[in-house]
Amino acid sequence: MGIGKSKTNLLKSHELDEFAKVTAFSLDQINNLYTHFKAISSIEKDDGVIDYDEFCAALETEKTLITKRLFQIFDENHDTVLNFREFIVGISILNEENIDMQIKLTFKLFDPEATGIIKADYVIEMLLSSLSLMDNMYIPKEAIQEIVHQTFDELNRTVEKDDKMTIDFAQYRKMVRTDPTILKWLYLNLNRVQQSAKLLLKNPKKYLKHGK
Repeated sequence: MGIGKSKTNLLKSHELDEFAKVTAFSLDQINNLYTHFKAISSIEKDDGVIDYDEFCAALETEKTLITKRLFQIFDENHDTVLNFREFIVGISILNEENIDMQIKLTFKLFDPEATGIIKADYVIEMLLSSLSLMDNMYIPKEAIQEIVHQTFDELNRTVEKDDKMTIDFAQYRKMVRTDPTILKWLYLNLNRVQQSAKLLLKNPKKYLKHGK
């Protein structure tokens, strides 16, 4: 949709400028995403915000620990719904493909309480949840636990602290850069969500049938 067409589906100039500053999207893409947002936000109830059910429906993904954490990360004001600014910033993050952004995003996935610390048990839980979505693949929980525990132990070998089953962001970044395969199952499922997000930019009429 071009920015000179239907006024009812378009943002004001100052709004476009604001969203262009906080994302890498063009003005046309922002207006297309706004059209999506209005339609998606009315899938369950026409209330002008996107709840978790509508979020999963929009990205055509199952309700998993990964999508739950993504939704919580995008919900910056913690009101359990996404306004348009939260939605467009979240989609922008999903469209980033550089390793530094991936590291920052996945660190947040593993740190639900935003403490700046990742616990081994939560990494195991996230990886098992991700692995459960993989077809024709089974890895015992004990094997995942051993991999994660050995990795955390190695990262903490020269660090003086009481809890060796926690790591901070610097250690996490080192882990991913040294051996990114440890998160391969998480990345495979995260990529599914990312691909769905990218499709939102290509098909502005996809969800119009749900809108009012």
